[in-house]
Amino acid sequence: MSYSLSAVPPANPAPEPGRTPYILVVDDEPFFAEVALEMLLRAGYLATFALGSRAALSALTDNPEIDLLFTDVVMPGADGFALAAEARRIRPGLPILFRASMSTSRASGGRW
Repeated sequence: MSYSLSAVPPANPAPEPGRTPYILVVDDEPFFAEVALEMLLRAGYLATFALGSRAALSALTDNPEIDLLFTDVVMPGADGFALAAEARRIRPGLPILFRASMSTSRASGGRW
């Protein structure tokens, strides 16, 4: 399966001056989601997390104030690229930052 984000409109403008960006962290592993969330909060961002693509899409639909999607790439079901494509369909121009994390149990199981 391939996904293309090249035909999407430019990203939304930055939040208004004085407004702290609100970031949605997505991962299927609670540990990684919580670590990323804690780092963002300590850096002064507003942030929340969703466990998996389905929860992320619900959060994006319910929270128009989310400014950035920060998603893991490797997730069961809809991976980060599929999530990004659907997120851009729902919220054209939403900035998306991808990251990859691999738990020891998943890596040792050969599921790359």
